[in-house]
Amino acid sequence: MMVMMIVKDESPPVYHYDIFEEEISNPDFGHYHTFGIELTTEHGEHLRISDVSLCEQMVLNMVSDFNRYQLLPVHFHETVVDRLFAAQLNGHSC
Repeated sequence: MMVMMIVKDESPPVYHYDIFEEEISNPDFGHYHTFGIELTTEHGEHLRISDVSLCEQMVLNMVSDFNRYQLLPVHFHETVVDRLFAAQLNGHSC
C-alpha cells in the first residue's frame, strides 16, 4: 500500500515584489508619471526597475505574478522585458 502525503509549504515568501510610482523628467518627453517594480529579498536587499510602464494595471499584474510564482532575482530584468515585449506584440495598451 502506497501512502501519499501532501504538505503545504507555509513559509513566508523569499522574494517580495512591489509597485512604486515615480515622476520622470526627460528632455524629449518632458515630465511624466510612471510605474516601476521593486524586489526585496529575504535578506533585505532591494533591486529596482524604474519606468516600466505608464500603465499601472500592467505593472500590478506583473507584480502579482512575480510574487505568486516567486520569480528568482536573476530572471527579474529579462522577465520584465519579455512581458513588455509580449504586451506590445499582442497590442495591449493601458
